[in-house]
Amino acid sequence: MRRFAPAMITLALVACSAGCSGGDGRDGDVESDPEARAKATAAGGDGVAAAQDSGSAGARQVSLSTELYSFSYSYPGEAGSRQGLRMVLDRRLEEARTALIQQARESKKDSEAENYEFRPHTLATEWKVAARPPGWLSLVAETDSYFGGAHGMYTFDSLVWNDRERKGVKPVDLFATPEALLEAIRQRFCARLDELRAERRGQPVAKDSDDPFDACIDPIEDAVLVLRSQSGDAFDTIGILVPPYAAGPYAEGSYEVEIPVTRRVIAALKPGYRGAFALPGETGARD
Repeated sequence: MRRFAPAMITLALVACSAGCSGGDGRDGDVESDPEARAKATAAGGDGVAAAQDSGSAGARQVSLSTELYSFSYSYPGEAGSRQGLRMVLDRRLEEARTALIQQARESKKDSEAENYEFRPHTLATEWKVAARPPGWLSLVAETDSYFGGAHGMYTFDSLVWNDRERKGVKPVDLFATPEALLEAIRQRFCARLDELRAERRGQPVAKDSDDPFDACIDPIEDAVLVLRSQSGDAFDTIGILVPPYAAGPYAEGSYEVEIPVTRRVIAALKPGYRGAFALPGETGARD
């Protein structure tokens, strides 16, 4: 059984939800947003200390801090300069901010009703470019969160933008089926994950152990796939980001397992996307 902390991950999942579109598309230079600050204060009386929405060349950085919560969200200019992608990320921003505010206010009410100390909530998401082969942009995000528990949590998300189709999808959506991809990478993934766990633990992973943290995990269901490019010409590496609690205790942290693109991986792709992938060391994308 995977031991995630549901209450701590709820907002991270909202911030990382897939298939969103729309948004206001703001990307100009705005040092602060007094209107947003006034609205937030009037709407909830959360004691806003600071609010900022700034950007340059398509990048966006939003931050909001009150007595109840702190929120931040950012993405790079390469993402914001693509209007459709900017709309997707802005919609996710608004959903994450709304969910954080609602949960923080509810937790504050609960603390007052049950007479326990309220601890301000935090949600911070940063998107970065993972790869940029011609016609594509691969993004990866880390979300750090704290919702009043013993410790914070961090999770991952990813997105692949296709300039020709003007849409963003999860990496697994480029493959014929999740099962086809799993069949192509599972053996390599499990072997490498055990190597990394052994290095971190100082001893080999027991193959006959009943401890769920010694078992392999499903790299598609329990982790986040990120498409990377060593050559810059095509996707040639699959990064698999494993969050805390998925493959080990919280103290062990997260793992990143890198799997080279193989012929089996390429065969598992939908035919229309095979040209964007290449074996490591190949020059240029495949025809």
